[in-house]
Amino acid sequence: MKVLIEFDDGSKKEVVNNSEANFSEFMQDMFKKRYYVISRQHEVGNALIDTSKVKIVELIEI
Repeated sequence: MKVLIEFDDGSKKEVVNNSEANFSEFMQDMFKKRYYVISRQHEVGNALIDTSKVKIVELIEI
């Protein structure tokens, strides 16, 4: 699944989740923590998301 996350400063991050979790489970897991780390397969390193600054989450691909 692919989601687009928009932050309170207007910046956006596209995130790909390849786990078996559905959208609801993925969001619950992400918002359990203040900071969420997502491994990026197409880039080196990890994406760090400050969940307190998330404004909008849009599901763009299943």
